[in-house]
Amino acid sequence: MGALEILTLALTHPHEFRILLQFWNYHEPKRDITRKEEHATSGWDRPAMRRCWELLDFTSRSFASVIKELDGDLARVVSSFSCRSIFHCRLSYNLPGHGKKSTK
Repeated sequence: MGALEILTLALTHPHEFRILLQFWNYHEPKRDITRKEEHATSGWDRPAMRRCWELLDFTSRSFASVIKELDGDLARVVSSFSCRSIFHCRLSYNLPGHGKKSTK
């Protein structure tokens, strides 16, 4: 978010801007899935899980941030399930190379 976008948000939507400032000031992430200590529970050391985390970020950053803050193995399991459901349901057409193919 650039400076101009922040200024526009502050002038046009002051309530949302105040909430964003509160989030920036008071939010402390509970965990970082890329740390070595978290590899056992996040699966970041495995290429398939790393790709799953990347696709989850690409599809929905807000949903991904909530999943990343889940404790222990629960984050990995929910992430894996979410990636599978994205591919099986084909709900996300903005994933590169994974859109619905034409049958013609």
